Amino acid sequence: MNSSLKAHLSLFAAQVIYALNYSIAKDLMPTYIKPLGLVMLRISGALVLFWALSFFSKKESLEKGDLKKMMLLALFGVAVNQAFFYLWFEFNQTY
Repeated sequence: MNSSLKAHLSLFAAQVIYALNYSIAKDLMPTYIKPLGLVMLRISGALVLFWALSFFSKKESLEKGDLKKMMLLALFGVAVNQAFFYLWFEFNQTY
């Protein structure tokens, strides 16, 4: 499989997951799980997935300052973003 096909399949899979997110979230919240609980499940699932995939990639060394920046960006780029999205969802439900 060439790299162009891999890239297109990866983009397609990401779009399908992104599109299903809203329907799944609407069905789950708040009946089965609270919004922040769903955020924690998503972040934990991504953590496990990327950890497992790290065994199949080349090891690269990072400088200590870069690692701190990446942790801070991950916190704001993923956790806070998702928390705000689902908090907005919780306060603006229409039944």
